[in-house]
Amino acid sequence: MNPMTRLTTALVLSGISATIAYAQSTVTPEVLFSDNFESGSMANWPFSATSNSTVNSVVYTSSVAPIVVSATGTNVVRSGTKSCKTIGRDGSLPTNDPLNIARVRLGAGFSRPQATNETVLLTYYYWDMYGQPGYTGTGLSATTNHRYYTELRDAITDGNPFSGTYYQQLAMGCWNQATNVAPVPGTSVNGGWFGAAPSGQSLTNYYAARMVSVTFGNNSGFASTTNVTATGNTAPNWTYMGIPDPVLKRSNGWKKMTIAYSVGRPDNGFGSPVVGVGEYFVNSNKGFWWTHNATGLNGSPIRGLDSVVLNGSENPAVDTYIDDFSVRVFPE
Repeated sequence: MNPMTRLTTALVLSGISATIAYAQSTVTPEVLFSDNFESGSMANWPFSATSNSTVNSVVYTSSVAPIVVSATGTNVVRSGTKSCKTIGRDGSLPTNDPLNIARVRLGAGFSRPQATNETVLLTYYYWDMYGQPGYTGTGLSATTNHRYYTELRDAITDGNPFSGTYYQQLAMGCWNQATNVAPVPGTSVNGGWFGAAPSGQSLTNYYAARMVSVTFGNNSGFASTTNVTATGNTAPNWTYMGIPDPVLKRSNGWKKMTIAYSVGRPDNGFGSPVVGVGEYFVNSNKGFWWTHNATGLNGSPIRGLDSVVLNGSENPAVDTYIDDFSVRVFPE
């Protein structure tokens, strides 16, 4: 049976109607990582990396890392009594330059790597301040300047996403800058918008996705997207999902963010052979998809994933809350 018609179980069980298919009538996922932050600590995230602590020869010794917070009049919690908060640059950061102050990224390894013929499903809930009543952030503290995203990675062997070598990266969240590269700037490909926003629209009103493969040992390779194609040979830099679909537009409140990534499917309807398939969803609405052939950017092989990164390399524009974070794997 064509895998495109075998869909249903895994993603439907996750509340998603999508294009990844499964032959089984019943699938019990294996949990590779999860954190609902009810422990009150960040102990489940043992790996860290500090970015941008020295700018123009000035060393910024203070640092900001995600923290667990309890539900209060100002803190937001989706379930239970706690959530994870990444402090924004809207006035709550420590002193010094709020753009250049050191920020700490946190990461974790899966209980085991993703295998061939498995689909990894990352799900987390993100509180979007966009349009929140009474919120008056402007300039660098505006929700339209917001940068916050989570990542799935292949850390090669050790499960540490910051170990210095990785082949694969999938990211999802908020971004605020156009990607003026191929396929064709100013067009929509697979649901993702590339280049400057169409007339009457703003990129920052929509959620962003990224799927890249990099040359072994060259982590900067994922930014080299001049040879991106729409046929799955390489992968895009940041793209904005759903423009101008109002269903996928940013709005205030909790958003269910999902990335599904499959490895090893010989034919999924997007072309054959295809090894890597990534799909991105907001509140169970698919916003973007992309495929990889047997080799990715610069000839790097497509591999399964084995680690996750909680937060981006920059301080977000506004305080950002995450809850009910999980990574599960489903058999094909």
